[in-house]
Amino acid sequence: MKPARLAADKAYDDSTLRAELAEEGIKVYVPSRIEKDRLNRQGFEYDEKSGTVICRAGKMAIGSSPHNRGGSVFYFSEKDCKACPRRTECLGRNQTRKRVYVNAEVHRNRVRGIKRAMRIRRTIERVFGEAKLWHNMARARYRRRSRVAIQVLLTFICLNAKKMSLRLQSGANMT
Repeated sequence: MKPARLAADKAYDDSTLRAELAEEGIKVYVPSRIEKDRLNRQGFEYDEKSGTVICRAGKMAIGSSPHNRGGSVFYFSEKDCKACPRRTECLGRNQTRKRVYVNAEVHRNRVRGIKRAMRIRRTIERVFGEAKLWHNMARARYRRRSRVAIQVLLTFICLNAKKMSLRLQSGANMT
């Protein structure tokens, strides 16, 4: 069975995972840990073509180094930052230059319809949460895969029966 789509939470936000699934033709609906407009709110602009960052004062980053989470940390000249009239807005008390983290993958491999996919995912997660909280699915009651499978199937049959009875009751009340 090959899935067409994957919807997951921010914990699965990984550029290599996105790229591998995109190669296999699977649409990935995972919200980014990093907000797309975070740089703009801080007063920086990432230029994808040149691969550099520009600050509010119009200065370009002088270099970058790779980050362990992927992406790069761009850094600006100490001389430029010292002479900048906006340094109090930009730099912290002990900073001599500005460093900005940019992950170019935030802009790549994005699919449309992520809000809708997250709404659908939320409804599914609610069912799992109910099974875990109210039907002892936090831990397996039995050992061996076949017995755990029976426990899971019976639990979800019970959950579906509850949903059907609620729908039948609400339908009977309307007439």
